[in-house]
Amino acid sequence: MPLTESRAQQTIFFSADPAVVADACKNALDELGRVDVVSRETGVISGRMKVSWGTNWVFMTVTVARKDAGTQLDIQAQRKEGLITGGGAQQALALFAGNLGARLKGQSTAGW
Repeated sequence: MPLTESRAQQTIFFSADPAVVADACKNALDELGRVDVVSRETGVISGRMKVSWGTNWVFMTVTVARKDAGTQLDIQAQRKEGLITGGGAQQALALFAGNLGARLKGQSTAGW
């Protein structure tokens, strides 16, 4: 029975075309869990992933939008937490961002 909910969000800018970033997001989410919806009209990709085998699903919503000469990516994660779990949304966001960063290596405009 869930007791609380964890949430996390992050905005990342990429110098790549939105179609390239969207494809990388879809593939990353598909590798880490499951893609439920891809809407080209709204730029939303949603799905779910697990941080570990014994935990609740983390629901991910990624919004891809053109921003200047690149792409803005808004990532939101949420998970119902149990009695002995916590921070699942933050962990899932870190896993997703790491996987996405490996796919789009060198195309982030974060300055790092």
